[in-house]
Amino acid sequence: MDFSVFYPKNEDKEWKKLLRSDLFIKIYDYISQNQNCILREIKLAVPEKEMERTLDKMIELKIVSRVNRRYEILLKPVSKWEVDVSLAEFDKEKFTKDEWTQGLFAFLQKHLLAFDSPVFVAKDSELEQGIMALPTAQSLVAQGGRLEFAAFSDFGRGANSLENYFEKLDKGAELTAEQAEVYELLGDVSLDYTLKTFGVWLLRFMNREVIKSRRKDIFLSALLKFQMMKEIEEGQYGLNLPFLEENERIGEVLVYLEGFCVGKSTLESLELVRQMMDVLEGNFYPQFLRILD
Repeated sequence: MDFSVFYPKNEDKEWKKLLRSDLFIKIYDYISQNQNCILREIKLAVPEKEMERTLDKMIELKIVSRVNRRYEILLKPVSKWEVDVSLAEFDKEKFTKDEWTQGLFAFLQKHLLAFDSPVFVAKDSELEQGIMALPTAQSLVAQGGRLEFAAFSDFGRGANSLENYFEKLDKGAELTAEQAEVYELLGDVSLDYTLKTFGVWLLRFMNREVIKSRRKDIFLSALLKFQMMKEIEEGQYGLNLPFLEENERIGEVLVYLEGFCVGKSTLESLELVRQMMDVLEGNFYPQFLRILD
C-alpha cells in the first residue's frame, strides 16, 4: 500500500477490519487504474468470494462512489503539507523545566490530533512526514495503581516509550532493535502487569536516591532499556526520570501556549508546539512520573 490511512476515532473498528483485508488494496488499485468501471469488470479482476461485501464497505466509508452502476475512487492519496506557521517571540526562559514539562503535557492532552473525515496520505510524502512528527502526550496507569507513567512521543510513535512498545505489540507491527530486546525479556506479559511491577521498582525511589539489587530481573532490565532507570555501578541503580508534582504555574504555561494558537486549527497548533519543543530541547523531561491521589 503506497499510502497511509488516517480516519475518525469513532470509525476505528470498521477501518481496522477493512485495512486488514487484502481485498481492499486489490479493489482500490483496480478502480484507481480503471475509473468509471462496472461491477462485472471488477469481478473479473478480483474474483474472490468476499469482493462485493468489501466493495460495499468501501462505498459506505466513501472511499469509492457508485453512480449509474459505475465505480470511481473518491479518496485519493494527498502529499502536500500545507501547514505554514512560524514561532515568534517565544520565551523559553519563562518557566522552569518542571513547569514546561507538565504545561506541554497538559496542552497535548487537551489538543489531540483527530480526523473529522478519512484522509489517504502518500507514503514518504511531505504531508506524511509532517503529520508523523506532530507531538503527542502518553499517559499510562495500572488498574488500581498509584503511579502515572507519562511520556512525550510523536504521532508516528517513533519514541522509545512504554505505550509505543505495547501499541506495536497489539498491532503486530515491527519492533525497533531496542524494543525487540525488551520483548526478549518480557515476552507477552500484559501492559497492566508490567505497569504494576515497574511501579514496585520505581516507588522505592520515593525515599531514596539509590536502590540496590543483587539480581537484575527481567523487569529491572526492561526499565533500563526504557531509560527509566540507570545503572550507577554494578548492583546499584538510580532513577533516570523525575517524579513531578502539579503546581499553580502549570495553568499559566497552558494559557501561554494557547495564546500562540488562537485562531489556528488543531494541525497548526500542534505544529507550533512541535517547533516550541525543538526550541526547548533539554528544557523539558521526555518521560516523567506522577503519584496519583
